[in-house]
Amino acid sequence: MFQNYFKIAWRNLKKYRFYAAINVLGLFTGIVFTLLIGVYVWGELQVNRRLRNSERQCILLSDWKIPNKGVDFATIGPLAKRLKEDYPTLVANYYRFDGISSIISKGEKRFREGIQLGDKSLLVMFGFKMLYGNKKTALSNPYSVVITANKALKYFGKKNVVGETITIQNFKGEERAFIISGVFEDLSVNSVTHLNNKNSPNTTLRPEIFTSQDMCAFFGRVDFDSWNNFYIPSYIELKEGVAVDDLKEPINNLMKLYASKAIQKDLSVTPTLLADFYFEKDNGLVKKMVYTLSTIGLFILLMAIINFINISVSMSGSRMKEIGVRKVLGGKQSQFISQFLIESFILVLVATILALVAFSSIKPVLSQIVGTEMPKLTTFPLYMIFVLVGFVCVVGLLAGLYPAFVLSSLKAVASLKGKLEIKNVSFQKSLVGFQFSVALLILISAFIITQQVDYFFNKDLGYNKDYVLSAQVPRDWTDKGVKKMETIRAEFEKLPEINKASVSFEIPNGNNGNFFPIHRVGSASNESISMLSLSVDEHYFDTYQIHIEESLHWADEDKKEGPIIVVNETAARALGWDNPMDALGEKIKIKGGVFDYTIRGIAKDFHFGSMTQQIQPLAFFNLNIFLTYRYLNFKVKPGDMQSTISNIQKKWSQLIPESPFDYHFMDDSLKELYTSEIKFRKAVYNASLLSLAIVLLGIVGLVSLSAHKRIKEVGIRKVLGASTFKIILLFIKEFTIIIVIASAIAIPIAYYVMNEWLNNYVYRISMSAQPFFGSILALMIVAFLFIGLMSFKTANTNPIKSLKTE
Repeated sequence: MFQNYFKIAWRNLKKYRFYAAINVLGLFTGIVFTLLIGVYVWGELQVNRRLRNSERQCILLSDWKIPNKGVDFATIGPLAKRLKEDYPTLVANYYRFDGISSIISKGEKRFREGIQLGDKSLLVMFGFKMLYGNKKTALSNPYSVVITANKALKYFGKKNVVGETITIQNFKGEERAFIISGVFEDLSVNSVTHLNNKNSPNTTLRPEIFTSQDMCAFFGRVDFDSWNNFYIPSYIELKEGVAVDDLKEPINNLMKLYASKAIQKDLSVTPTLLADFYFEKDNGLVKKMVYTLSTIGLFILLMAIINFINISVSMSGSRMKEIGVRKVLGGKQSQFISQFLIESFILVLVATILALVAFSSIKPVLSQIVGTEMPKLTTFPLYMIFVLVGFVCVVGLLAGLYPAFVLSSLKAVASLKGKLEIKNVSFQKSLVGFQFSVALLILISAFIITQQVDYFFNKDLGYNKDYVLSAQVPRDWTDKGVKKMETIRAEFEKLPEINKASVSFEIPNGNNGNFFPIHRVGSASNESISMLSLSVDEHYFDTYQIHIEESLHWADEDKKEGPIIVVNETAARALGWDNPMDALGEKIKIKGGVFDYTIRGIAKDFHFGSMTQQIQPLAFFNLNIFLTYRYLNFKVKPGDMQSTISNIQKKWSQLIPESPFDYHFMDDSLKELYTSEIKFRKAVYNASLLSLAIVLLGIVGLVSLSAHKRIKEVGIRKVLGASTFKIILLFIKEFTIIIVIASAIAIPIAYYVMNEWLNNYVYRISMSAQPFFGSILALMIVAFLFIGLMSFKTANTNPIKSLKTE
């Protein structure tokens, strides 16, 4: 019996190729997008779960009462180690690291790479697979490193490079050969080696070279075991049966014993499971992306199923006589239901197979949108085959159940006469209305997200980002090193392509540097304001065209007045001056510091970081006092950029031959600052296109159904003199009502959802009527054009053919 069902189903699909193709295309679109979203979500769920004993591994997060005093993903240096030593029944292991970037060279190859200085427990705690070398001894000797297979191939062209050497440069420009003692398998995404890589070019240098924290002295980094060092990311592994909450009291005890009173007052440390941390970090970026794409994927799949329902019901007009004959011959309703469900399952299976075939070619597109390399299907466990089979069965059942009951309930006599009696047409219309609502919701969101992202790049940032590029330089943080860098800066400024050049520790990309507590001279130190403190030369303000009240020259410093400083308007107000200009000539100092700094400039407020935050208090220190720098910044002249970059690179090779010229334009840095928003925009745009395509396929079904039901009405109207245009308007009018109702539903939902999203930003657009009316107009134009084309054939049908059966 089932064999006959399959034969009939296959014959009908071949007979009505057009409708079958539309059904498969609609299902394919929904299934392939759902499959891609499912793979992405599954891949995100696996992050950190591949680590050894991942269910017991935590990161110690910091919550500072005074904003900007520290970062949330790092904590006080010795804490993890003391937890292991003082509470061995609770803590099985720990790992801490300090992330840096430096110049790595081998022969002619010279690149800036990310490096982790960490505890030796890295080799055994997380279960990273070592291809070559001994985990127990790989980092035992000084000046030894472990690298990934990727870096081994990059520098040596082979993976087994144990015993080879690479040269690493420290921040003083000194170079030292390091022996490679181990090679890791390339590391998948995790929160140990991919902890903080969302913002600037500096932080996107993922560490693939690892050495012992014993090398801190070589690189001039702060000791891990100092209770005043609270910039160390720290991980612990719990003993079996120990809960995260069990560590709260031990952490508090250690803080009371060893941390200073000020740190105890300001800092609270919370152990967080790595899996939870990954989803919650960066203001819940991963969780939001997973939920958003999952919701969009579900709606698009539902839209595809709705298309299947409408098109299947519309096809019933061509199968009425078949249904009537089979009913007269004794066919039961259960047999018809089985028949139509099998047809549904065949179409879903074909669409799923096509989706699996297309997966590999479409996967890179979604990987680019979400910014995450999506896993291959071959990496999935075998049980996913059963999940896929279950998916086909569920989708087939959902897509085929309603059409099966509708078609099997047609009366035999009416079917033999060719009369289509489907009473619940409003249900099909409501389904199409749902599609319109979803498409409109996504389209409005795409418009508003685009406006907000454009606002980020078009808003006056308080400085001029155009034609500004920066590159990291070797660090010699001494008087001699600073003088040398200033000389190099002056040489670059002689190039005709460069308007201005400067040396600085930071660039305005949201990658915060040092924070100092600063207060007015004469006021209590406990009134200090934590300020982002930048070490810059006097050319910095001209390079970025930051407006300064009062002309500034660091050379104005003299023994009488002492060192001078520049603060922004927000800092001046935070320190107690209602009018920032009143701060000029006044003195401030760093809490616990020796010097009193005279304010000799007020910088106009500008956005150093993301617009999710208010502009922060900023203090600019003289590079010759704070001997720290990382960047050369160039304001180049408009023109032939390729020639400009080439000339700068040649000069760089002459002046700084020991360092590669890895440059970034500020526009690119800002794009990285708003990575999540740009990803979101891409995802919503692609979802808009998919939903619009599915809506158009849905129109095919409903127009076909409407045309079949009204074929004789159209014939009568034609006989009475109705023109083709008026008949087309009949069909458009029917859909106009659906679009109006769908708009009335979608607009308030879109307004609420997008207003909540915009509330994440301190600086945001005001929603206008343009995205709403523009989206409705765009959807109506596309829909009406498609409806017109679909109904044109019916409108031009010879009325004699339509009426002759009467």
